[in-house]
Amino acid sequence: MSPTVPSVPRDWRVPLFLGVASIPFSLVSYLQSDSTMSLWPVVIAGLIAGYLTDNADRVGARTGFVGGLAVFWIVAEMVLLVPELTGPWWFLVAASVGSVVFAVLGVALSILLGALGAYVGGWLARRTGRSRPTAGA
Repeated sequence: MSPTVPSVPRDWRVPLFLGVASIPFSLVSYLQSDSTMSLWPVVIAGLIAGYLTDNADRVGARTGFVGGLAVFWIVAEMVLLVPELTGPWWFLVAASVGSVVFAVLGVALSILLGALGAYVGGWLARRTGRSRPTAGA
């Protein structure tokens, strides 16, 4: 008997695919600069998701959430550096808390940018007539 693969809910398929597809581009931008991560791939993924689907708000936020997981690459580097820091115990705690705050803010920004991209994509879909019902439907 082969193991069954859980199915992805229908309203998560596009955001999951496009969000995961944006992660390598964000990581490459970070690895090339060594200090900044571009979230433009998340915006573009959100734009495509908003264009392809009918519910741009929800799809964009989900795409941004999945694409924002790339931020955890930076967070992992920050957490790995905390033990190497010297100073009082409260300084190490503050550095750890700062890493968590950075992760939350980074993912929140990514959600916002994905939603913004999806809003523009939905607008483009309406403007170009992509979401108009076909004749006889």
